[in-house]
Amino acid sequence: MKKVNVIVPSYNEAGRIERTLEEYAMFVRSMKTKYDLYLYVVNDGSKDQTAKIVKDELARLNVASELLNLEINHGKGYALKYGVFNSRKADYYYLADADLSAKWNVLADFLELAEKEDYDVVIASRGLETSEVSTKVYKRLLGRSAALVIQLLLGLDIQDTQCGYKLFKGKTLPAFKELTIDRWGFDFELLYLVDKMGFSIGEVGIKWVNKSGSKVKLSDYPKQLIELLKVRIKH
Repeated sequence: MKKVNVIVPSYNEAGRIERTLEEYAMFVRSMKTKYDLYLYVVNDGSKDQTAKIVKDELARLNVASELLNLEINHGKGYALKYGVFNSRKADYYYLADADLSAKWNVLADFLELAEKEDYDVVIASRGLETSEVSTKVYKRLLGRSAALVIQLLLGLDIQDTQCGYKLFKGKTLPAFKELTIDRWGFDFELLYLVDKMGFSIGEVGIKWVNKSGSKVKLSDYPKQLIELLKVRIKH
C-alpha cells in the first residue's frame, strides 16, 4: 500500500477543528483504496484549546494520526514544513486547511489524478472555470489580482498558488528543504521551487467555500507582496 501523509496546520482552531477531524474519520472509513493514510495535525502555538481538542478527538476517533505541537506560533508555512519533515516517510504528502473549505474527498480525486496522469504535484485551484467558489466579491477580486501579480513576477503558469489543498509526491521533498518563507508566501515559494526543479504540476478546479474566521486579513496582502519580491530575489 502506498503511504499518504496528511498534514493539517492549525492555529487557534478550537471552534472548528473538531468537525474537520470528524469528517476526516468518516472519509477514511468510507474510502475503499490502496492507500495507507496517516494524519498529522500541527498545532502552531495556538493560544486557545486547539491542542487539547485535537488530542482528545484523535483518541476518540481512533484513526491513524498524531498531534505535532509547536510551543510558539511560527506561521502556516513553517507548520506545514515541520509537519512534512516530522512525519513518517511517505509516497505522497497532502497539505490541507483546518477550516474545511473543501471536503476531504478532494484527496481521493488528487490521488487518482496523480496516478493516472503521473503528476508530481496536484493542486486545487479557485481560478479555473471548472471551480465552484463561494466567497465575497471583494475577496474574489483580491485573490485574482494577487494571482496575476504572482504569475507576472515568478513566471508561473498557475491560476491559483494560494489554495491550501495540495498533493506532493515524496520525490519533491528537496523543494521543501529550500523554503525560506514561514507564512503566507510559503505557497508560491514552494510551487516556484517545484517548477524550477522540473517537477510536473497539475492544477484542478475545486468546490471551495470561504469559512468565517479566516486567518487571512487585508493587511496580509502587502506582506505577501514583500514575500513575493523576496522569492524573486532569493531564487
